[in-house]
Amino acid sequence: MLKFYYIKFCFGCVTFYSDSVPHVPNSDYNMSEVSQLISNITSYLTMTFPNADVYPLLGNHDVWPANQLPGVSDQYYVDILMKTGWYHLLTTPEITSFHEGL
Repeated sequence: MLKFYYIKFCFGCVTFYSDSVPHVPNSDYNMSEVSQLISNITSYLTMTFPNADVYPLLGNHDVWPANQLPGVSDQYYVDILMKTGWYHLLTTPEITSFHEGL
């Protein structure tokens, strides 16, 4: 990504396809570490591409335990927005949809 930054590409948007947590056994990490990893990458993307819209998406390893995304309207979705910085990337309707797990 730094190569793009130094070349001064002008990006209109960045789609963050997430699933950024290492594919290791669930016993090797916890939800707090998952949130921190996603937060670190989100911060890196927004610093590297400050004028681009960043659209985050959840992957199957962005929850702990992996592959077990909760159902709709779960506290997990509120937590992930707040703990990762995604709250600042989305519009109000997008946040509402995300809170509902949609």
